[in-house]
Amino acid sequence: MHTIRAARAFTGKPRIAKVEGCYHGTYDAAEVSQNSNPGNWGEASAPASTSTSFGTPDGVKDDVVVLNMNDIQGSIAILENHKEHLAGVLLDVLPARMNFIPMKPEYIKAIQAWCVTNGALLIFDEVFSLRGGYRGMQGEYGVTPDLTATGKLVGGGFPIGVFGGRTDVMDVFNVLADGGAKVTHGGTHNAHPVSIAAGIASMKLWDQAAVTHINGLGKRVRQGIDAALRDAGIPGTTYGYGSMIGWFYTEDELHTYRDIHTAQHQKGVQGKLFKHWLNNGILAAARGGLILSTVMTEAEIDHLIEQTSEAFNAIQTSKS
Repeated sequence: MHTIRAARAFTGKPRIAKVEGCYHGTYDAAEVSQNSNPGNWGEASAPASTSTSFGTPDGVKDDVVVLNMNDIQGSIAILENHKEHLAGVLLDVLPARMNFIPMKPEYIKAIQAWCVTNGALLIFDEVFSLRGGYRGMQGEYGVTPDLTATGKLVGGGFPIGVFGGRTDVMDVFNVLADGGAKVTHGGTHNAHPVSIAAGIASMKLWDQAAVTHINGLGKRVRQGIDAALRDAGIPGTTYGYGSMIGWFYTEDELHTYRDIHTAQHQKGVQGKLFKHWLNNGILAAARGGLILSTVMTEAEIDHLIEQTSEAFNAIQTSKS
């Protein structure tokens, strides 16, 4: 929410571009086209701006430009059509709601280059993906955005949101500037002392060794789920990066939200896997997604892989 407001205040332009299917919180503009479907999403070459919540004003949708993930040529063409009015482009480079299918590096860098040329701000949503590397996924991709929003692990288990970026952009919040702040920033839960204290403790433990440990466990999980799928004869592929793991029950290549929307309706076995995991001490995202913790060890990963194999084999046996 605040990065969008900052981009608009800094550039003096009203519109934001975002990728179809990406979740960025419950702010009206951030929600647009989060859960589009074949009945309302329009052509892939020009995705429609759709409502997620009933009652979203048409004016909100009019100021959100929607892009098709990983489609460089199509996305640049859409941005060109709106460049006179675009304040920034909002990217979740490893979308959690798409089971961590990554944006392609060349796509991200093409969007960054367009932003630099056209005076729009590049905004990264690293609420989930900060855990991908010691410097987040922006460090892994080698791309420095103008603004970054993050949270989750930064709060050490307590609710928190954090954003920051270029000094000149962040100056829109400067209450000591001539004329005061261009954007107000205040709220009941801002800088909550418990979240801040927990976050400081958490981030002190978030060093390169922790990243290496947790990302190694993530690699093992992906390999284990892939092997369990093969052994049970269930079509499927894992995705993700580091400690973030997702999968789909198809061997088709998936690159966009529309690919994923189709794949999710082919899944079939996910509910049974989720229930088996719950009954054996494993809590995951029901739609198909896992996020690991730094306190986990090889023992927890062994248990996860073993239970995954048992679940898939039981599913196949019940079909025969």
